[in-house]
Amino acid sequence: MDEINGIAKGAGVCIEEIIAINIRYEILRFRNECTSTVVLPEASLNNTTILAQNWDFRPWALSNSILLNITYEDGLKIFGLAEAGQLIRNGFNNYGIGVCVNGIKSIYDYKGIGLPVTFTRRKMLACKSLENAIATVLNAKSTVANNYLIASKEGKAVNLETTPKTVYRLLPENGIYAHANHLQSDEKIDKRVKHKIRDKRLISILNKKIGSITIEDIKKGLQDHCKPDPICRHIDSNKGIYDSWQTNATVIYELELKKAYVSYGPPCVGKFIEYSL
Repeated sequence: MDEINGIAKGAGVCIEEIIAINIRYEILRFRNECTSTVVLPEASLNNTTILAQNWDFRPWALSNSILLNITYEDGLKIFGLAEAGQLIRNGFNNYGIGVCVNGIKSIYDYKGIGLPVTFTRRKMLACKSLENAIATVLNAKSTVANNYLIASKEGKAVNLETTPKTVYRLLPENGIYAHANHLQSDEKIDKRVKHKIRDKRLISILNKKIGSITIEDIKKGLQDHCKPDPICRHIDSNKGIYDSWQTNATVIYELELKKAYVSYGPPCVGKFIEYSL
C-alpha cells in the first residue's frame, strides 16, 4: 500500500484510480494471458535455474508497460515487469526468488472480498525463500483463480494453481515445467474449454534438449507459432489493437546469475536486452 500511495502521488491521481488499475485482473477476468516455464539445473546446460514467461495481453498496453527496479533499505532488490500504475506483475529478486503468473478461471470464482492477485504477486517478490513465497499464496484469500509458477536459485520450483476453494501443487518433470491458461490439476473445474496446447507444445520443444537447455532454446520455445493457439502471438490485422491478443513482452530470469533478458513485443521479432540485479 505504500507503493500504491506513492504511485498515486507521483501520478497526481487519486488512490482509487491506482487501486482500480491493480485489480483489473479481477474486473476483466481474461483467460488468454501468458505462457510460463521453468528449467531446473539438471535440465539446463549451465546448471542454472531459468524462469520465463510470455506476457500476452491487448496490444495497446505495450506502450504503457514498464520495467521496475526496486531497492529496499535492507538490501532487497526486485526487478520485474508491470503496466504503468501497477505493482510488479512478475519478476525476481536478489535472493534468487522468481515469480511468473498465468490467468486461469475456475467454476468456483465468485464476486466477493479478497486480496487482489496483483498484491499477492508483489508480496511474493519480497520473499527471501521459496517456502515464504509459497506461504504467501497459501495465506492469501482470493475470490478468483490464478496460477503462480515460483522458482528459487537453489534449483527448486513449484506451480500453484489457486482457486477460491483449494490450491493445487504441480511439480516439474525431468527438470522442466510449463503452464498456460487452463487448469492442469482438475479439468472438471476449469472454465477454459478449448485450445489447451501451449504448455504441452512448449514442453515438447524443451524435452528435445533436456540436460542441455540454454537461454536461446527457451527463446525459441517462446517464439513458437503453433496453431490454433500460438505461444508467440501477434496482432490480428482484422481486429486491431483493441480486440487482438499479442505477446507484449517476454521475460527470462536466470536466478543464480541475477540476470534478466527482456524483449519488447513478440519475441520472434523483439530484441532481447540483458539486465542485472
